[in-house]
Amino acid sequence: MHTGPGPVPELGGHGGYDFNLKAGMVGAQASFPLSAQVEFYPSVDFYTISGQTEWNANINLRLRPPRIGFWYVGGGLNLLHLSLIGVSQTHEYANVLAGIEGQGRGFRPYIEGRLVFSSPNSAFQLVGGASFPATR
Repeated sequence: MHTGPGPVPELGGHGGYDFNLKAGMVGAQASFPLSAQVEFYPSVDFYTISGQTEWNANINLRLRPPRIGFWYVGGGLNLLHLSLIGVSQTHEYANVLAGIEGQGRGFRPYIEGRLVFSSPNSAFQLVGGASFPATR
């Protein structure tokens, strides 16, 4: 759970790997508390694939079960964009996620697994990074 007087918005960065695409990724995320246990949790990732532009944006809700403050679950919408040789496509998919979070001094390190239900193959992504309070 968040420490201090109450939940605050957080911003951060992460790196990871997409096991379906066999590619690394770098990205950023934010969290905006809606209640003590529910957060609006958008993120964006850019893939390290040579010769093409690929990114995804996630629009998720993240849930923090009471009394177990170090882990969370969530899900939402994944927008996957691909540009290759002048052709661009964007697809919408559902995703689910689960992660664990530590308590650092002024930051919150985390590791998270995401499952994107895409066609023809679903994708599993593993990311790790840190979030920082947007306000003090």
